[in-house]
Amino acid sequence: MPVSTPPPAVLVALALSAVTALALLVRLEPGGPVVARLVDDLAQAVAATAAAVCCGRRAHRSTRATAPTWWCYAAATGAWAIGQYAWTYHEAVARGPGRFPSLSDVCFLLFPLLGAAGLLRWPLADGRDPLRRRALLDGVLVAAALFVVAWSVSAGGPTGAGADLLASGAALVAPGADLVHLSLAVAVLSHTRRGRSGLGVLVAALVGLWATDWAFALLVTTGRNGTGSLVDLGWLATMLLVAAAAARTATDRPPRADEPPMASTGCALLPYAAATVGLAVALGDRLAGRDDRVTTAAAAVVVAALLVRQLLAVLDHRTLLRRVLAARDELEHRALHDPLTGLANRSLLDRRLREGLGHHRRDRRGLCLLYVDLDDFKEVNDDHGHEAGDLVLQQVAVRLREAVRSTDTVARLGGDEFAVLLVEADDPSEVAGRIATALAEPVLVGATRVSLGASIGSTIVTADEPTPTAQTLLRRADRAMYDVKRAVRRVAATASLG
Repeated sequence: MPVSTPPPAVLVALALSAVTALALLVRLEPGGPVVARLVDDLAQAVAATAAAVCCGRRAHRSTRATAPTWWCYAAATGAWAIGQYAWTYHEAVARGPGRFPSLSDVCFLLFPLLGAAGLLRWPLADGRDPLRRRALLDGVLVAAALFVVAWSVSAGGPTGAGADLLASGAALVAPGADLVHLSLAVAVLSHTRRGRSGLGVLVAALVGLWATDWAFALLVTTGRNGTGSLVDLGWLATMLLVAAAAARTATDRPPRADEPPMASTGCALLPYAAATVGLAVALGDRLAGRDDRVTTAAAAVVVAALLVRQLLAVLDHRTLLRRVLAARDELEHRALHDPLTGLANRSLLDRRLREGLGHHRRDRRGLCLLYVDLDDFKEVNDDHGHEAGDLVLQQVAVRLREAVRSTDTVARLGGDEFAVLLVEADDPSEVAGRIATALAEPVLVGATRVSLGASIGSTIVTADEPTPTAQTLLRRADRAMYDVKRAVRRVAATASLG
């Protein structure tokens, strides 16, 4: 039985409470600055360890479709924990972070890389290629929009006059990787319906990580970075939120049959929300007189991604519309035609009868209905089997169609009974004769020749008579067919007595 977990709001509240407690502890420094830094480092390491355990547990309990993603996040948070323990050792024992790049730097960078690899394995709502292309474009769109915001907020980026270019470049690696990671997460969230609540908390965690790493990059270029700053709280909050995302659902249920194969409207609008914010920031900078080429280029990427995304959406919708129309036509054909013979069924015949009688009522056009019943068809089924009987009915359908015009309607009413609606036929008896002649030819079933016969009744609606109903016309043709059948039997009985 899966273990129930608190709602996302409760998990986020617990994470924020832990961050607040650490912030107070670091600021008050009850055991002195050395103890405060040690507690700060260990808290981040323990949070990353908890996140790794939660992600591993989630992966173990997940379906085969989503388990690879959570295993990647277990490895990503585990790498972060190793890096944080190494950082704690260097600060507490070695009294310094060591040379760049250190083990901690490599482990921290593994988090966005492994996380992005896991998101690429996440099953989307629909595996079609157009949807995956749109998801990729959404990632580009979100990345460019967030870059515009970050670049504008930092007034032209973290590098400034006199800044160490090597340090600044190294500091930009983490927020750049975070941007790719976050963009993939938003794209997946906007195109998925599996474990969506957990993904929402994960996106919140990655937003915090990206903002924290960007703030850290600014601190690096100004020489104000160090343990105990507010950015440490951002990293702690990130790991706690990742743990909350993994703990949100003990198992990933498969989608229900009545669940639409698409993400929610709110999730689908996430890329557009990011684009709106990014373009608004770029426009604000432009109106304020800050003509920054980097911001302009990033805004151009946002606009281009939006245009290409909409073009792909239009093309995808056209393809979908063609499929829907084809499916509708197929369903309509199945609803109005006999599945065995392909002839019109009773519903389609009734529709054509009403149309023909409507023309008779308005324009006084005549019409004729033939009712065809195969003679002794039961013996075909009894002697040769129902499969042979089906083959005979299919051959009868072919012969009936060949005996009439393409504008006439041939329908199977059920069993061995057929109807032929003739519109404006000059000589219905000639058509009935052609049908009788066509059906008199034996049907070859395997190596056996099966002889057929048919009783054909007809009724005519002349131009000067009142317009009957469709049911009345069917009953008249049915009575005429039975009159023919009885007459044939009387003749056969007389010939037998003679």
